[in-house]
Amino acid sequence: MPQRLYMMNHLDGLRKLLLLEPRGYPCQNANYILPPADPEAAFAFVIAEQNRIYPAMSGHNTICVATALLQTGDCTRTIGPLICLYHIS
Repeated sequence: MPQRLYMMNHLDGLRKLLLLEPRGYPCQNANYILPPADPEAAFAFVIAEQNRIYPAMSGHNTICVATALLQTGDCTRTIGPLICLYHIS
């Protein structure tokens, strides 16, 4: 989880900019899509929430990230089960 720790310790200002007033909302969160740390993964992502919370896992956020990557064409789907390798930082 080095990417997650780096963001917590050095880039928390970005979370504040995106999630706190006047732009933010108490239930809002952000998903940062990053290059993978694992060579078998297609991407990595870090979740940021209010109050300097960076959860290690969230099902809703995983679905949001996978949907965004599919819709933008960054992760492809073939007929059959969806296979999208990822690494949670």
